Amino acid sequence: MRFRFALFICRVLSKILRYCHAGGTGMPGRLALRVCPDFLDHLSDGYRTIIVTGTNGKTTTTRMISHMLASLAIDHVSNREGANEISGIATTLGVDFRKRKTKPVAVLECDEYYLKAVAKALKPAIILVTNIAEDQTYRLISVDHVTAVLVDAIAQNPRAICCVNGGNEACLRLKDKLIEGMVIDHQSYASDWQLFAAVNLPGKYNRENAAAACTVIKCLGLDVDRAAESLKHFKLPFGRMETLSVEGRDVLLVLAKNAVNLDLVIETCSEQGRGGTLIFAVNNEMADDITTDWIGQAKIEAVDKVFSEVLLCGKCAGEVKQRFFPQGRIITSVIDEIRQSSGRVTIIANYTAMMQIRGQLSKMGYTHDFRED
Repeated sequence: MRFRFALFICRVLSKILRYCHAGGTGMPGRLALRVCPDFLDHLSDGYRTIIVTGTNGKTTTTRMISHMLASLAIDHVSNREGANEISGIATTLGVDFRKRKTKPVAVLECDEYYLKAVAKALKPAIILVTNIAEDQTYRLISVDHVTAVLVDAIAQNPRAICCVNGGNEACLRLKDKLIEGMVIDHQSYASDWQLFAAVNLPGKYNRENAAAACTVIKCLGLDVDRAAESLKHFKLPFGRMETLSVEGRDVLLVLAKNAVNLDLVIETCSEQGRGGTLIFAVNNEMADDITTDWIGQAKIEAVDKVFSEVLLCGKCAGEVKQRFFPQGRIITSVIDEIRQSSGRVTIIANYTAMMQIRGQLSKMGYTHDFRED
């Protein structure tokens, strides 16, 4: 009875929020879990679950798996809006849950911090770890701590297949601590030239994401070649190397939330010969890292070699200028600076800063709302 009432609340509130074009994708699930604490446990039998976790690449890899499943006409559900905490996952499954002749696949991005609780409830068939790196140390503490959390989460699901990134040092340590028979190294696909030829995406890390996604498709016993071919038409999620045209200017919007991520973004921009103006936007909200230390851990000296000008914005603009980019100019309006620019503009932003900037661009009609992605 409690479960049914929680399911009703989840669905009704989700419809209201969508009708009002409001955010809060985790709110329906949060309320459902208050009414029925074992809400996810009740939902688990309805799905064959794949959980995608790790530091970087969760959203893109989850989208790639979803895209390939759709290309193969496989019934599935995914938290496409990126709500990867327990409440967001509860919303996704609560809204989708219904009787079907066969179990659909649930492809769920999950924050590392919540993996143990989510995996315990949903009993996943596959757990994919994209990579492990230092990120949000105020809550994730260290790479070793995250590795220990993942080991515990995976160990409580002995029937799950675990796909790990053999090209990542921390993932190799994770692999050594797991039962050998249940681990698959998704870097084995990294040398597959046919896969790389099919992926028309910028950055080495996106090819690694594609290798990981294809490993999951193989684990499901599906046609990997056909699925990989569909990635030719894959579009990156919002804020992930997202290209926009603003007042005729070429604008690239990129999420960077930790040192490894920032290094890869700068490297990709260098490979593309981006040049022009860099707008670096940094906040310190709870969804971000609450310090700016991560910026100093990146190879930021490469910025001046790639971009001709550095502009700074966000709540931490003053601190970022003082500590890392003394040559940077603090700005108040990203839109005005884009309009006044004479060439390409690259916006690198951490999570909440990216959502704020993208929200402004969406309201002005330069891109779509992230919920329509």
